[in-house]
Amino acid sequence: MKFCDERIQKHLLNGGKITHSDLHYPIFLRGGSICFKNGSGEILSYSIREDDLTDDDWEIVEPKYN
Repeated sequence: MKFCDERIQKHLLNGGKITHSDLHYPIFLRGGSICFKNGSGEILSYSIREDDLTDDDWEIVEPKYN
């Protein structure tokens, strides 16, 4: 899917996470900004690049429940 796909957008707006093949960590919305949580648990901003908008391998990250 493309980043602008309606399913991707709705998932982000509903608090979900998404990813694609070039990302090491899923991205999500927090306080109106696109963010990711690094390996140390720190939440950092993510800037959407031109490549992100043209990639067509975006995936919804399904929540994991214990």
